[in-house]
Amino acid sequence: MRFSRKLAKRGLVFAAFGLLALLGGEFATRVHVQGSVSGGFRSLFTNAPGAVSNLPHAPLVADPELGYVLNPDSPGVNALGFKGPEPEEWSKLEGEIQLIVGDSVAFDEDGFASLLPGLVAEKGGKRVAVLNCSVPGYTTFQERLILSRLEGVRPKNVILQYCMNDNHEFLHRITKDGTKLLTPEAKRVLLPDGKGVVQRLMRWSYLAVEIGRIRLRRRAANAKAKFPWADREDFCTAWRAESWPRQEREIAEINRLVKSWGGTLYVLVIPIASQLDDRLLRADREYVLFPQDQLRGICDRQGIARIDLFEAFLSESRLLEPLFRDDLHLTATGHQLVARKLLETLYP
Repeated sequence: MRFSRKLAKRGLVFAAFGLLALLGGEFATRVHVQGSVSGGFRSLFTNAPGAVSNLPHAPLVADPELGYVLNPDSPGVNALGFKGPEPEEWSKLEGEIQLIVGDSVAFDEDGFASLLPGLVAEKGGKRVAVLNCSVPGYTTFQERLILSRLEGVRPKNVILQYCMNDNHEFLHRITKDGTKLLTPEAKRVLLPDGKGVVQRLMRWSYLAVEIGRIRLRRRAANAKAKFPWADREDFCTAWRAESWPRQEREIAEINRLVKSWGGTLYVLVIPIASQLDDRLLRADREYVLFPQDQLRGICDRQGIARIDLFEAFLSESRLLEPLFRDDLHLTATGHQLVARKLLETLYP
């Protein structure tokens, strides 16, 4: 009996140490992800959306439908929550209106959206006004919602900039202290689904997400899992067939909306830097270009114009000037390439 009690006590001690180790690992992971001890601590409690200012030069505020929008009180941001003139001023815009909607790739202040009017003017003296309603972190779902608020706009064309992390409903959520966190939907890509206590706890846990990434890397024995997007919850959905039916519904709805305005929709497909890797292309080119192939099918079925820039980027990537400043966002050279290709398509 005495031996059994000692064994039970030791078991409790080991369990307590194990729990402390898990809690310590959870907090250490949160500190690493949030970038500070205070940020890691706040992330344990701050899940409610609210007024935020976590993006440089683009403060955000919560929106009940969109999740968040650019703060209308910020310089250059209109009442609808994106950079541009107020809706009552759209009728005064001179020249054809080219409307661009996307995420942080198209949002760059000196990016392809701002370059296009000058290139058009140089080519033929035509006046073009670009209305850029892109917002960092938005998905195709959010882009459809923000377009639905643009009553009264009459663009000649709408350019939908597709990003490889668009195959979510919401990819990010915003907390009151300005922290941008992955949504539970994005976390479920790496973690077990379900409504049980364990599943919910795992989706709350930053440590579980990191463990999920490690499991994906180790579990996959085929070559495809060695691709850099395979264990990234933001990008990996674009390479999963089950994510594309919803994406087609969103794009089809955007097309119907644009047609009701009397405009033409173009789907602009910019690759990520990893897709230009010769080693990956030699290993399985068809798999690397799976998202582009899915978009080709959607656009063909829906009768939508498509601007696929993979070959253009692949060709230019052989040159000395880098096209990307990370795996997703473009350098000035990358933006110039996109602007030139838009010019060739929209104003041949």
